[in-house]
Amino acid sequence: MSSIFNSLFYRPLLNILGVIITIVPGHSLGVAVIILTLLVSIALLPLSMKMRRSQRVMQEIQPEIDKIRQQTKDKNEQARRTMELYREKKINPFLGFLFILVQIPLFLALFQVFKNLDNLTHDAYEFLPLFPPFNPIFIGGIDLIHPHIVLAVLAGVFQLTQGILTLWGQPKQHKPSSEFASALQKQMTFTMPLFIVFISMQLPSAMALYWTTLSLFAIVHEGFGRLYGRDSSHNNK
Repeated sequence: MSSIFNSLFYRPLLNILGVIITIVPGHSLGVAVIILTLLVSIALLPLSMKMRRSQRVMQEIQPEIDKIRQQTKDKNEQARRTMELYREKKINPFLGFLFILVQIPLFLALFQVFKNLDNLTHDAYEFLPLFPPFNPIFIGGIDLIHPHIVLAVLAGVFQLTQGILTLWGQPKQHKPSSEFASALQKQMTFTMPLFIVFISMQLPSAMALYWTTLSLFAIVHEGFGRLYGRDSSHNNK
């Protein structure tokens, strides 16, 4: 593990988890993982909201992009005029990629944290008091140190629900230029949950609890976003 990754992601997340375990009643690992997941989700919320706005505006200007493609067949000219349109509408087409890129080191760091739960104090900051022994048993007697099929399946189900809600909220695309992206997104919607279930069966179930909580937060955020969007649209009429 590189020192930069260790300093920026792994140790901060490990120590935040340790502090939460120290504070929560009964030193419950499950409650601490849920709180840590919510903190991570809230920290990513501004970027997530910007991405949502960017995607919404990009869907709205799709007819203008299609018009540019019809007006010129030169790829460089298409790219130039499309980027001008993005700047005019103040959107960043790369926010979705950036959002995913930010989550990768977070996921890898959390994987290392949950993998090293038995030795949580080893990489603790020196200025913090020793973390107390935690209670790994979660609801229904689930031991979060070891894989558990129920949490693994729940993680997959909520990821699938999140993906379907996202697809359901998108307007239908009619142009052939968007068919590949649409097909890829649909494929990811149904294959990603299977991947999560498979991976969760190999890891401490704390990771599955993290995925489940993350998806639940995203579902709630999606619901509020839809409600806000509908209200906004209604008020503007």
